[in-house]
Amino acid sequence: MTPEIKAVPLRDEDFRLMVVQKLSRLETLLTDLAGNGRPGRIQRLEDRVRLHDRVLWMATGAGALAGWLVREMLR
Repeated sequence: MTPEIKAVPLRDEDFRLMVVQKLSRLETLLTDLAGNGRPGRIQRLEDRVRLHDRVLWMATGAGALAGWLVREMLR
């Protein structure tokens, strides 16, 4: 038989303290996500996507150039 778990009502002060702690944690997480004077996670992710996009287009161009050169050499 499992014991019954009874909820203990919170006092107003305890509830306020809990809310303030959770809001503080949320603020910390949002600051980490958006950044606070420094690049946040979103900015770093956008930078990585831009870098990958540039590398993809460079590789595409290099592949096209290599294909053209091989075709010209085999003529």
